[in-house]
Amino acid sequence: MQGIRLHKPAMTSQVPLALPTSLPTIIFQQPFIYQLPDNTAGQARVGRASASQPTPVVRQPIPIPILPNIQPKTLEESSTRSQFYYMKRKVTDEEATGMQRKQYKRFKPIKCGKCGQERIAQTHKQYYGNWWCKATAVTSFEKWEEDFKQKGYNKKKIL
Repeated sequence: MQGIRLHKPAMTSQVPLALPTSLPTIIFQQPFIYQLPDNTAGQARVGRASASQPTPVVRQPIPIPILPNIQPKTLEESSTRSQFYYMKRKVTDEEATGMQRKQYKRFKPIKCGKCGQERIAQTHKQYYGNWWCKATAVTSFEKWEEDFKQKGYNKKKIL
């Protein structure tokens, strides 16, 4: 091959391999015959399965009972459909049981993690996610804010 000498691989053996063993022969009593399905090409039909006319359906309006005093008093109380049905269900439940539902507060005020008091604008201020608390602060807000600006908090992070 174009003047290239090929060596024998190092893992060759001087002893030849043994002859392969043959697989056992199995003799079936009956030969297997595969049966193909019938050819149905061109036999498809497009159209109705039956020629009979369907029975017409007569639609009639369903009477809706009018419930007394269930409508909300003003539009502001229930501006959406879900609020309307909530108020409707609430009125019927109150009429059935004779008891009113207990009113719950929707949320608790946010408390400061440093002083434990409610966070209000006069005593608590925020700068880039850091909170300054007047009760626990050693320096004024202006000095505290200036320290954060020197640390690089006054710039937007580049992603």
